[in-house]
Amino acid sequence: MNSEYIKISPTEKVYGAKNLLTAQLNILNSHKDIREYRKLRNEEFALKVSLKSKLNEAFSTLEILDKLLPKIRIDEEIEEKHPEDLSIEQQSSLIREKLKRLQNS
Repeated sequence: MNSEYIKISPTEKVYGAKNLLTAQLNILNSHKDIREYRKLRNEEFALKVSLKSKLNEAFSTLEILDKLLPKIRIDEEIEEKHPEDLSIEQQSSLIREKLKRLQNS
């Protein structure tokens, strides 16, 4: 097999070297970005785990609080009416009825 050589001009040599160095720089920057991304993802995962544990703790505290608080019985007919549908007089009379029931309990 015969080898053939091609002469490269100095401008072509500089152009090739610049492209090679630019590619190497891009690879290094990509590697740095990937490392930073992995670091941020690990931090995000740790924060999500912490948030989940805090939420579970808050829910368990709310469940305990719900068990400790007294239950109030509300008539179904009053509960079905929405305050937006009632006039001001009707709303105030409903509030007065609720107050009377609470005072009698």
